[in-house]
Amino acid sequence: MLDDTIAPTPVVRFELDPAEPNNTQQQCFLKSDGSTNFFKFKNNTIIGSLSGSISKTAYLRRYGDGSFDIRLKGQKTYSGPGIYVVRLSATSTQDSVVYCTDSFDLTVEVRQRPIDTPLISFEKEMCLSGNLFTFENNTLDGATISTWDFGDGSSNTGNLVTHSYGAPGLYYINLEVVDGFGCYDEYLDSVRVAQQPNNTFTGLASRYCLGDGIVSLQANLANGDWLGDNVDATGNFSPTQLGTNTVRYAVNESGCKDTFTLSTEVFEVPIFELGNDTSICSGTSFVLRVPKGTTNVSWSTGDTDSFTTVSSSGVLWAQRLENGCSFRDSIQVQVISTPTVDLGIDSLLCGDGQRVIDVTAPEATYTWSDGYSGGGTRVINSSGTFTVTVSNKCGTVSDDVTLEFLPYVCDIFIPNAFSPNADGNNDVFQPSGNVEVLSMMIFDRWGAKVYQSTPLELAWDGTVQNVPAQGGHYYFVIRYLLPTNGTSVPLISSGEVYLIR
Repeated sequence: MLDDTIAPTPVVRFELDPAEPNNTQQQCFLKSDGSTNFFKFKNNTIIGSLSGSISKTAYLRRYGDGSFDIRLKGQKTYSGPGIYVVRLSATSTQDSVVYCTDSFDLTVEVRQRPIDTPLISFEKEMCLSGNLFTFENNTLDGATISTWDFGDGSSNTGNLVTHSYGAPGLYYINLEVVDGFGCYDEYLDSVRVAQQPNNTFTGLASRYCLGDGIVSLQANLANGDWLGDNVDATGNFSPTQLGTNTVRYAVNESGCKDTFTLSTEVFEVPIFELGNDTSICSGTSFVLRVPKGTTNVSWSTGDTDSFTTVSSSGVLWAQRLENGCSFRDSIQVQVISTPTVDLGIDSLLCGDGQRVIDVTAPEATYTWSDGYSGGGTRVINSSGTFTVTVSNKCGTVSDDVTLEFLPYVCDIFIPNAFSPNADGNNDVFQPSGNVEVLSMMIFDRWGAKVYQSTPLELAWDGTVQNVPAQGGHYYFVIRYLLPTNGTSVPLISSGEVYLIR
C-alpha cells in the first residue's frame, strides 16, 4: 500500500549549451567552412527529493522532426532546413510509480539554403562569336554574396554578372553563395560554347573593269547564302555596277551564324575613238589625236602624249589605261601616191585580139573619153583613141592610146605570161603561129627597152643584160608578116606580158 507522500515534481528546463561554439537557436544548414548545423543541448531540469525516499526521473527529448532520444544531454544535426520545436519531458517516479511530469519547449531554426535552383538563370549554349553569358542569382537577401567560377580560370562576384569565353568547349560553372546570416551553398552546372564556323570564300579580286566576264566565287563551307551586289545564288559575280560592290556569304551551322564579307571596286573602261581608217599622200604626214581630255595614253609609235605624227602605212593604235582598265582603238593608215597611168603604145591588133588595160590607183576616180564607167580596168576590142583621166587626193594624170583592129583574124599566138625558172615550161616569151616574125621589142612599165630581138633570137628569157628582170608587167611590140591570098601583109601586135618570178 502506498503512502500518501507526494513525490517531487520536476521543473524541466534546458538550453543550448553555451560551451559549444556557434551553438545558437538559428543555424545554417551548411556553413561557409563546410560544416553543417549542430545543436547541443544542456539540461537544467530541477528535481526535488523527499527525505528517505528513493525517486527517479525519466527524460524524453523530441527534436521536432520525428526523432527523439532519452539522453540527458542531447545533440542534433538536422537533415533539412526548417523550424523545429525541441521538447524535453521529465517524469518522476517513486518506487516505480509515476507521480509527476513536466516538459519544456525550445524552438530552433535551420535556415533555408541560400540557393533556390529554379531561380538561377543563364544561357546553356552560345556560339563563340560575340558570346556573352549573363549569370543571375535571384535567390537573394540584402546581404547575399554570389561568387561565380566560370570554369576557364576566371571568376567574378555579384548576383548578376556577365562573362565571355575565348574558345569553344564545355565549361563547368560553380556558384558559391553566402547569405547575410553566413549560410553557405553551392550550385554546379555547365555551359557550352559552340565552335564558330570558319567561313570564307575566294575568287573576288580587289578591282574589276565594267563589263568584265562573270567570276565564279568559291566558298569553303557548303549550304550558305550568297548576298550582296551583283552576285547570284550560286556565287557568280558580275561586275556590271560601277563603284564599290560588296559580296557576303552567310552560313548557319548548328545555330552558329557567320557572315564573311569582301568588297571590290568596279571601274569604268576608258573608251575613246580614233576615227575611221584613212590615207595620206606619199611624202606627207598628219597628226592623229585622241579625244580632248583623254589621259594616260600610249601609242604604237611609242609616243605617250595625246597625239602622234603619222607618215607611213600600217595599223596604228592608241591605248588608254585608267584604274587598271585599258581600252585600245586602232585605224588603218595607207600611204598613197599620185596615180601612174600608162595605156601602152598605139597598136595595130588582129581582129580577134583585145587590149586589157589596168590603171587602178588607190582612192582614185576614173574618167574615160568614151564614157566607160567601169573604173580603172577594162578590155578594149574595138578600134579608136581612148583617153583616161585618173585622180586621187594626191594628183591627177591622163594618158591615151590609139588601137586599130584588123578586119581579119591573125594567125599568131602571143602568150600573156611566162616563168623563166628553168623547169622546161614557159621559160621564154616568144610568139608562134603561121606568121613570119620580123622583130620583137620588150619595154618595162616606165617605157625603157629591156629587150630587142635579132634575126637569130626571137625569144626573151626574162633577163636584162644577163641579169634576171624583176617580176611584173612588161609591154611588147611584135612586127610580123601574115600570109594572105598569096601575099604577105606586114602587121604589128602589141600588148602586155606578165613575168612570173
